[in-house]
Amino acid sequence: MKRQTYIPKVKERAIRVLTEIINEHPSICSAIQAIASKTAARLKCCIHDTRNM
Repeated sequence: MKRQTYIPKVKERAIRVLTEIINEHPSICSAIQAIASKTAARLKCCIHDTRNM
C-alpha cells in the first residue's frame, strides 16, 4: 500500500491547529479526532504524523 503524502503547507497547518487546541482536550487522540471531524482529514494519517513530531 502506497503511503499518501501531503503538501508541506497542509502538514504544517495540521500541526499548528493541533498545538493550538491540544490543551482543550484530555488527550492527543481526542484533539486529533476533533480536528479530523472538522476537516474530514484521515485520522490514521494524522495520528501517524503526530507521532513523528
